[in-house]
Amino acid sequence: MKYTKVVTKLPHPEDIKLLREINKYEANSMQGQIPVIWKRAKDFLVEDRHGNRFIDFTSGICVTNSGHGNIDIIKAIRKQIDIPLTYSYTFGTEIRYEFLKELVNTCYPKGKAFLVSSGTEATEVAIKLMRMYGLKQNPRKKVILSFEGAMHGRTMTAEKLKGEIKDNQWAEPWDCTFIKLPYPTSNSNFEVDLYKYYSKSLYDICGIIIESYQGWSASFLPINYVKQIIKKAKEYKWLVCFDEIQSGIGRTGKMWAWEHYNIKRPDLICFGKGISSSVPLSGVIGRKDILDTPDIGSMSSTHSANPICCATGLANLKYIKKHNLIEKAKNSGKIIIKALFELNLKGNGLAWAIHTDTVEEADKIVDECFKKGLLVVKTHKKSVKIVPPLTINEQALKEGLEILVQVIGEIK
Repeated sequence: MKYTKVVTKLPHPEDIKLLREINKYEANSMQGQIPVIWKRAKDFLVEDRHGNRFIDFTSGICVTNSGHGNIDIIKAIRKQIDIPLTYSYTFGTEIRYEFLKELVNTCYPKGKAFLVSSGTEATEVAIKLMRMYGLKQNPRKKVILSFEGAMHGRTMTAEKLKGEIKDNQWAEPWDCTFIKLPYPTSNSNFEVDLYKYYSKSLYDICGIIIESYQGWSASFLPINYVKQIIKKAKEYKWLVCFDEIQSGIGRTGKMWAWEHYNIKRPDLICFGKGISSSVPLSGVIGRKDILDTPDIGSMSSTHSANPICCATGLANLKYIKKHNLIEKAKNSGKIIIKALFELNLKGNGLAWAIHTDTVEEADKIVDECFKKGLLVVKTHKKSVKIVPPLTINEQALKEGLEILVQVIGEIK
């Protein structure tokens, strides 16, 4: 093997010991990952403290689209720190302007953006914008549609979109202004689903939020189903928001995953993760009239457009363009399909999930891959996620896939 190197027993006893120490000070909910202590990460490789080297098929969690420790991004961060300007609240800065201009011109020409720090904040912003915009038309226009099993974030309102009651009873998921529809299959009909789960006026719906692909399963909605949504939204003046926090910025072989549906540009797009390939940066981008709905000063954020984050985002977008990473992701996806075509595989570009019969089988695959020098995503569901950095070269991708196929063969 050229890229992986396993020289100790895995998991390493010292890593287990340190993870237990970390757990003394950190909430239990942060546990559950592959038991390894990262020492450094470069491009598509991760190293631990004991000389082991792993091919990374996780990108952290769909973050490092431009690769771990990208030198262009590091230079941009250092330059910003050395000015020095590391914080500015909502005061204007040159780097704020440069990033927003690049972001809007690249991702939503003639639109506007609102920047925050995490994906769940972006979701909250989108919900607020949809409701504020809807209430201007109709005092009852505040109902939001979403899909069961979606992952839009961990805060209370974001959890209301999810529909998995056993996990989020604390968030009162039965709130009647949030309607969860079953995730569609090839036989689903949107109008049938809508009338089955919602019996009030369709004019009271202000918007619908859709994961471009379902996070844990990498399953795309049927194209005809999405087109039925768009038709209904136009008829009843709903806003359409695509959650691209995990799937955006080239991950699926297109800038945005919603582009696979062959529809017109949505009203709002949530983004994050791959927008910086590193530091906390997220936001909502969309139509000017919607983004300008809140009054001046009524919607801001302490760390919105942080200068370091803006410098990072700008360098990241430029790197993705310069190195044609979106096309590279598309071509890499073809290699994955060829290697794993016999499996129950869903996804596109460099966003894939292998579906398994049980959660235990999926977890076993993750654990055994780790022992052979490959990191894949443990979803804690019936799937194994494959989401390498878009920078991964063909040889490393094939080496990782070889390990994955070997492990699945041994388990089966």
